[in-house]
Amino acid sequence: MLNLLFDLEKHFDNKLNIQHHLAPVGPWLVVPACPKQVARKERTTCTPKSAVRLCLAFFLFLFVCQGSAQSIKMREYKVKAAFLYSFSKFVDWPLTSFENAESPFVIAILGDDPFGSFLERTVAGEKVKGHPIVIQRYKIMEDSNRCHILFINTKEVLPLKEKMNEILPNTLTVSDNPEFNETGGMIRFMMKDHKIRLVINPTAIKAAELTISSKLLNVAEIYELSR
Repeated sequence: MLNLLFDLEKHFDNKLNIQHHLAPVGPWLVVPACPKQVARKERTTCTPKSAVRLCLAFFLFLFVCQGSAQSIKMREYKVKAAFLYSFSKFVDWPLTSFENAESPFVIAILGDDPFGSFLERTVAGEKVKGHPIVIQRYKIMEDSNRCHILFINTKEVLPLKEKMNEILPNTLTVSDNPEFNETGGMIRFMMKDHKIRLVINPTAIKAAELTISSKLLNVAEIYELSR
């Protein structure tokens, strides 16, 4: 467990310079209420100038909140990008998953891409047992080619189960969809206490003829299909 966490932390420091703990939102901006002026027996209302300032403060508040939420989401997917790369160090693929010794190791994204440039930056210049890493993106499963790690970011994962085994053999499937393991998915990202946890389905991994390291299993929750 310590070795895995050390590898991840070292890679974050070298590639991304981030921590894998997600910081809470903050600081919050407090919007002052419109000042109330009471003069003897008369009570004045906000002046137009004060109203403009209040509106500006309100929109600034919305901007800060939105920016903080986006920043947290960006950090989350920086960490997930580093995890995808790290999986290549703790999983072994059969030789038949490569066409030849110079074939690339392919990390692919199915559906919307939440990583932006983070994934390319994470794997830049890296190799997996001599195979250069390349990133590919697919909109639908039928467009996909041979890949070694597939991050699935679609609304529904159940219809993909049958197609996945047929089109993409020897592929490590990853997602953060809550139902992913139940549909035969191999590794699911789960947020818990502002940290990214792994839920791994060893049965599905074995069925794809992949070998996963015990070091990775030791830091994950194991999913077992209920009978």
